[in-house]
Amino acid sequence: DLVKHILKLPDGIAAREDFSSALLGDLLEREIEVLPDPAFFLEPPDMEGISDSSSGALGVVMRGSGYGIRVTRPSVIEDKAQLINHEPAFRLSVRAIESFLSGARRREARLFVQTEADRELADDIFSYFSNSKFGGKVSVITPTNVQDYLMELGKLECLISSRFHAQIL
Repeated sequence: DLVKHILKLPDGIAAREDFSSALLGDLLEREIEVLPDPAFFLEPPDMEGISDSSSGALGVVMRGSGYGIRVTRPSVIEDKAQLINHEPAFRLSVRAIESFLSGARRREARLFVQTEADRELADDIFSYFSNSKFGGKVSVITPTNVQDYLMELGKLECLISSRFHAQIL
C-alpha cells in the first residue's frame, strides 16, 4: 500500500520498457506509457569556451561489481592490495589508465563520481595511483549537477564506463 500511495503522488509516471509498464499498470490500475530514458531528452550544454578533444584527458566512470544497478552496500574487500585481483572494474580502470598515461607526457585521467556508489572505487583507484609515477596525473571529479557533468565530459579525449548513463550523456 505504501508503494502504491507513493507512486500515485507524481503528476505523471512512465516506464522504460513493457514489463515495467505492465507491472506498474497492474499496481496502479491504469495504463502506463512506455518512454525512452529521460536522459535522451536533455539539452546539450553550451560548449563555447571548451577546447577541442585534444585536452589529453581520459574519463573513467566505474562502479564496483558489488553494487549492481541500484545503490547497495557491496561486500568490501578489506585488503586493498587484493583489489586488483578481485574487482574487475578496478583492474580494468587501472590498466586503461596506465596504458593511456604511458602514451604521452601531457595526459591525465579523471575519475568521475556520479553517485556515492561510485566513490569508494574511484577513491581506491586514486589511492592506487597516488604513490606511483602517475600520481599527479589522476584526479577525482565529483560533478554537482547534470550540466556540470556534461561540461566535464566535453573536456575529455576519451571516456570509459561501466554504466550506460555515463555514456549517453
